[in-house]
Amino acid sequence: MGVKARSPTGDKHPSGLRMMGVLWYTPIMSTAQKSHKVTVDIPQDVWESVRALADEHQRSFVKELVWALQEYVKRERRQTKRQD
Repeated sequence: MGVKARSPTGDKHPSGLRMMGVLWYTPIMSTAQKSHKVTVDIPQDVWESVRALADEHQRSFVKELVWALQEYVKRERRQTKRQD
């Protein structure tokens, strides 16, 4: 449990997020991407395999799925270019 800091308005923020009234952020936060929410039925064995990979890569299950899909799209595009 982290130390809590208060902003000038009295709002509580985890320490490290707000310092002297300035909200800290990474550049990725400034690039808004449109996203879509989906519901997917995943077989148990696939779920367990992806969950294990996510743990190894220190990512959430969802982030691991997004990464895997991005890699799949890149690979398919490279193969399509080679065939042309």
